[in-house]
Amino acid sequence: LMDQPIRPAVILAAAIILPALLFIVLVRLETVHRRDALRQDGAVATTIAREQSLRILETGLLALDRAEDALAGLNWAQIQSRRGPIQSELRRIEGAQAGTLAILAAIRPDGRVAVTGGPDQASNADASGFEAVRAAREANRAAVFEAPSRELAAQGAGLVIGRGRAAEGRPYDGTLIAVLRAEAFFSAWGPEGRRPGARFALVRDDG
Repeated sequence: LMDQPIRPAVILAAAIILPALLFIVLVRLETVHRRDALRQDGAVATTIAREQSLRILETGLLALDRAEDALAGLNWAQIQSRRGPIQSELRRIEGAQAGTLAILAAIRPDGRVAVTGGPDQASNADASGFEAVRAAREANRAAVFEAPSRELAAQGAGLVIGRGRAAEGRPYDGTLIAVLRAEAFFSAWGPEGRRPGARFALVRDDG
């Protein structure tokens, strides 16, 4: 028996379908490789951003330590009477980390600002709305991280770190606040943040 000739329709279908199937397979493989590459790049970028962010946070915590040293052993009446020298010391601490640290402030137990390093920050301003102030009043000695108020954000603030002044187990005795610059984080994330579609955010443990 002679072989049956292949119908033209079959040849045409094969000429179209087989390349199309091959194209679909190749596209899917490329998509998988691209997804894997993006996932790997994202993991590397997140690790770098995390390390840079931790350095900035450590700078803020060290600034609080230095501010606490400047006020060590002083009650609020003494702080008020020595306000000039204390403000100069807070300004010196701010100046040493000018690219990261915007404001250092000591807040009295009544929630009013007693002294700051920044020359434009009004003393006696109401700071009772800070989450760190509320936490310190509840005897929480741990550092509290919070987003800046709209007013502070407009001045370039990126993050507020606060901590109670009293030692563990002692009555509430005011709060120390460090305001970190938003630009410090933007600069640290810059190389990775410029990747297409890259987004970074600071998220606390409570979500």
